[in-house]
Amino acid sequence: AAFLPAAGDGAAAPPPPAAATASASASAPWWEGERVLDDVVFLTFLVGNDFLPHLPMLPVYTGGLDVALDTYRRVRASLPGYLIDGGDINVAALAPFLRALATAEAAVAERREATQAMRNGTEHQRRRAAAARAGAAGGASGAEPAAAADAPAPVPVPVPAVEAARPSAGSEAWRVGEYSANFGAEFGASELRAVCAAHLQGLAWCAAYYYKGCADWRWHLPNHYAPFAVDLADAA
Repeated sequence: AAFLPAAGDGAAAPPPPAAATASASASAPWWEGERVLDDVVFLTFLVGNDFLPHLPMLPVYTGGLDVALDTYRRVRASLPGYLIDGGDINVAALAPFLRALATAEAAVAERREATQAMRNGTEHQRRRAAAARAGAAGGASGAEPAAAADAPAPVPVPVPAVEAARPSAGSEAWRVGEYSANFGAEFGASELRAVCAAHLQGLAWCAAYYYKGCADWRWHLPNHYAPFAVDLADAA
């Protein structure tokens, strides 16, 4: 990617004290306020801006920025440096951060899948109840009761907490479905590589635009949709 810088020196950040949190003193080497602010600006690129679409599971209107910020808070001390270094993307830190974000992303997909299952179950239950009422009314008028009246109503699927969710075949199926819906049924490995490369280039272009100035006014992202964090992590 033309705008993507090479990995930096990747010096490991020292681990935080046992009692340290994200609100620790700004003088702590692993939590320098100005550099954290640079990284937070970068995180907003992942949830969409004027130049890039949001990652599939991270739209702002469903709390995507909160997911990105919480992931950053949890892994900041373990990253090999900050995400932004002198206005450039620190690729050595970006890849492990994206892997951590991919876990959170899968949890969001799991929660959405469970929510959809519950909604489907509730809707099915509503229809069965309506059929039962219709059957009861028919029986009162001498008609044969509907068979659905005797069938047990389905139990809605409980929605797991995001924190308890883990990547599974369900989240993988959601990912495949999203790619197929967004990029077409023929979307495959080579297309995925191209989408990831273009989006990484876009992240680097945005970093240059915000921190240094526009690198190339001719650049634009050729896609309307973004790849998942797990695929960006593999490509970074």
